[in-house]
Amino acid sequence: MKALIIVPIIVGSALFVTGGAVMAVAIANNNNNLKVVNTYADLSSFSNINIDLDTADLQFEVAADGKPKVVCTEAKKQLHEVKSENNTLTIKAHDQRRWYEKVLNFSYFKRNIVIYMPAGTYTDAVIKASTGDINIPHDFSFNTLNVKTSTGDSRIKSDVATSTYVEASTGNVTLSEMSTKELNIKTSTGNIYLEKVNVETSVTVNASTGKVKTNELKAKNFSSNTSTGDVRMTNSIMEENIDIKTSTGDVNFDGADAATLHIKTSTGDVKGTLLTSKIFQAKSSTGKINVPTSTTGGLCEVETSTGDIVLSIKA
Repeated sequence: MKALIIVPIIVGSALFVTGGAVMAVAIANNNNNLKVVNTYADLSSFSNINIDLDTADLQFEVAADGKPKVVCTEAKKQLHEVKSENNTLTIKAHDQRRWYEKVLNFSYFKRNIVIYMPAGTYTDAVIKASTGDINIPHDFSFNTLNVKTSTGDSRIKSDVATSTYVEASTGNVTLSEMSTKELNIKTSTGNIYLEKVNVETSVTVNASTGKVKTNELKAKNFSSNTSTGDVRMTNSIMEENIDIKTSTGDVNFDGADAATLHIKTSTGDVKGTLLTSKIFQAKSSTGKINVPTSTTGGLCEVETSTGDIVLSIKA
C-alpha cells in the first residue's frame, strides 16, 4: 500500500524537477535573446563585400559623412563578426549559444543589419542569407554581384558591370531600374520580377512554381524554364531570341517581342500580343490555335499539348 503511494510521489517530484529545469532554461534563453544594437565604425575603406547571415535583414545605405560603418540589431548571444581588412568588408553570423541554450529559444524582435558606406562603385559582392531580406539601392554599383537566400526576399536596384546572379528558395527576387551585362536568376517557389532592367547580353531565369514577370526588360536573349509558374512579359524587347519552356504554367505577352521566339508548354496556354510580324509555327494536340497568317518576319514557334495558342500582332 505504501508503494502505491510512494511511486506517484516520486514520479510527480521528477516531473516537477524536470518542469523547473525547463523553465530555468527558458528564462536563461530569454535573457540570451535580449535585443542589443552594436555599431562597428572603426572600418577601413574597402571595395569587396563578403556577407554570410542567418536570420537578419540586410540594408545598404549611403553614409552621410562618407565613412563606412555597420549597425547590427541582434540578440545578446547571436552576434555578428564585422571586420574590414584586405580591401574586403566581411560580416558573418556568430552564434555564441551552447546547444542547450537553443532549446525553447524565442525572440520577439526583428534582427537587421544596416551597412552605411559611400555611394559609388565597388568590385565584387557576395551575399548569403537564410531568412533575412536583402535590399540594395541604386546608389551603389558593382563589378559582380552574387546573392543567395532561402526564404528572404531580395530587392536590387544597383547596376552591375559584368555578371549578376541571384538565387532564392521561397523568397521573391525583384530587380528594378538597373543594368548588367549578364543576368541569371534561380528560384523554387519564389517569384521573379524584372522591372526596367537593361541587360547587355542574356537573361536566364529558372523557377519551379514561382511566377516570372517582366516589364520594360531589354536584352539580347531571354531564356525561361519553369514548371507550374506562369511567365508574363510586358513591353519587353529582346534583340535576338525569346526561349520559354514551362509545364502547366501559362505564357502571356503584352507588347513583347524578339527576332525569334520559341515557346513550349504542356497544359499551359500561350496568349497575348507581339510587336512585329512573325512567321508562326503553332502546334497543339487538343488546344485551340488562333495566330496570324504571315510570310514575313522572324520565326515564332509555339508548341503545347492541351493548352490554347492565341497570339496577335499589336497595332
